[in-house]
Amino acid sequence: MASYACSQPWQTDSELILVKHHFRSFLKYIAEISQFPTEKVRTLSYIKSGISHPNFNHIFGDVGDIDVSEFYTLIYSLRQPTIWTLGENHKKLEEILEEKCNFSYIDIHCLVFDMKKYIEKPKKKSSFEMVRITQIGLFDLWDELSTQIFDHERDMAKKFYRGFLKSRFHDTKLQFYIAFLEMLPVGICCLYNDNNILSNYWSGVVPTARNKGIATQMAKFRLSQAKSLGSEKVIVHCNEQSLQMYKKLGFYNVGHKKLYFCEPKKQ
Repeated sequence: MASYACSQPWQTDSELILVKHHFRSFLKYIAEISQFPTEKVRTLSYIKSGISHPNFNHIFGDVGDIDVSEFYTLIYSLRQPTIWTLGENHKKLEEILEEKCNFSYIDIHCLVFDMKKYIEKPKKKSSFEMVRITQIGLFDLWDELSTQIFDHERDMAKKFYRGFLKSRFHDTKLQFYIAFLEMLPVGICCLYNDNNILSNYWSGVVPTARNKGIATQMAKFRLSQAKSLGSEKVIVHCNEQSLQMYKKLGFYNVGHKKLYFCEPKKQ
């Protein structure tokens, strides 16, 4: 168990840029190991996973001077793309998505924890456990839990993370975990470690196990992992419902991004 100091350190634009670059690094790493094509339209990059669900198709970057017709061509070439925007330089992209296309969005908070403020204490006996995935059978369970949490079809997560399933179970850069409470699987998370920064992606608790403190236990585990990996900072992306939980643990908000989803309307 560990204690966490709640503080409001000086927040800088550089931390928001760090969050942005780390997320891009994660997506590019997945594309690389899974051999998905990553293409560009001017300053926008996109990953073509071939999976028909917004959780598995990503467009990111700066819209720059891209023409609206070019953008339409891009989003229709993908299957239900998810489009991430972050920072003031995405105003034009947001305008296109909100006014020209039929995309909905949610605000996602970007938070950082400074590991210099982490204080580790002896662990107490608990029925909660995080189990790292080191075999395909466990990833089948991870995929099943993901369908319950993120509402997608079976095997979609396996297809997206297929590069991980090809002998990368002991990869220090990418780690997958299943949360167990009283020996029952209740949640999942994916950790991405790069340049002494640990990020948490694809994390959630199954609907039947929510409001039991599991998300807090998972967040504490991630900080413990960051300590063991020698990470300097931990990044999380969360919705409004989880914001206060992370702040109580010592995370501070450095900005937000918009997550756009749904099929674009036809012209």
